[in-house]
Amino acid sequence: DYVEQTGVKLGLRPEVFLANSQDVRRLSDYLVAQSQRYSSINLPLLVFVGEGDDIVPAWNHVDRLQLQVADLQRVDFENTGHALHHVHPQAIADTIRVFSEQLPD
Repeated sequence: DYVEQTGVKLGLRPEVFLANSQDVRRLSDYLVAQSQRYSSINLPLLVFVGEGDDIVPAWNHVDRLQLQVADLQRVDFENTGHALHHVHPQAIADTIRVFSEQLPD
């Protein structure tokens, strides 16, 4: 019931589809510029990766981030795309809870 549960059809409205496709087309250039500041991040990060994510693939964002942020915990989900929070909601919630409990006050 993914289509019905997530409202994915809303993304097919012409104005939304156009805006999303412009975002995707510009993403790589934006991330190149953004990645120049990754090394200034000095907080623990928790990052979830859907290994099948074709919207924001790991090579285009998380891999760059991971090279520059010392305190990054990466959680990869196999056979999962961009909306991994819909596919693995409990695992994500549990991981966030454990991660946040380990943060210093």
